[in-house]
Amino acid sequence: MTFFCRFLAALFFVIMLLPAVAAAREFPDFLLEGDIDQTQLDSLGVAQLPLHLSDIKAEYLLVEVFSMYCPICQGEAEHVNLLHELILGDGLNDRLKIVGIGTGNTPFEVQLFRDQYDIKFPLFHDEQFEVNTALGQVGTPHFVLLRNSGPDALEELLVEEGVMDNLDAFYARILKAAGLK
Repeated sequence: MTFFCRFLAALFFVIMLLPAVAAAREFPDFLLEGDIDQTQLDSLGVAQLPLHLSDIKAEYLLVEVFSMYCPICQGEAEHVNLLHELILGDGLNDRLKIVGIGTGNTPFEVQLFRDQYDIKFPLFHDEQFEVNTALGQVGTPHFVLLRNSGPDALEELLVEEGVMDNLDAFYARILKAAGLK
């Protein structure tokens, strides 16, 4: 009987821990710097730079870690622009915003990428690879959907790396993870 009681106690303990293990991971509240125009500042709901991710006025943030030297990022730029347009077209821009972080890229390189691929959403630079290092040396492009609950309260909801398999399917996964659909 003692073994059975210990077994039940251990099972109960494991079951109680499952929600904590299954909980979404916290995400670092990175300081963002870059050269964005007033329209983009307004779209983020902020007055000036630098800013933290959690300063952005949106319930959900889709962060794309990219590099201007990454051929996959270059190829995906059109799809990410279309994704941004889908969010705007669905009237979700007040709740879901996209920002890009150019890992290992200088302000000049980020501006070059913005101009070359006509990126309409805000892009920031991460010249010293701080974001990439904090995320565990991720490859590019790397997408993270976050729930933004305020200062130091960013929660990962979805992480995807590499080429989007299909823009509509990718967007559907984002909406589902955010509970927006």
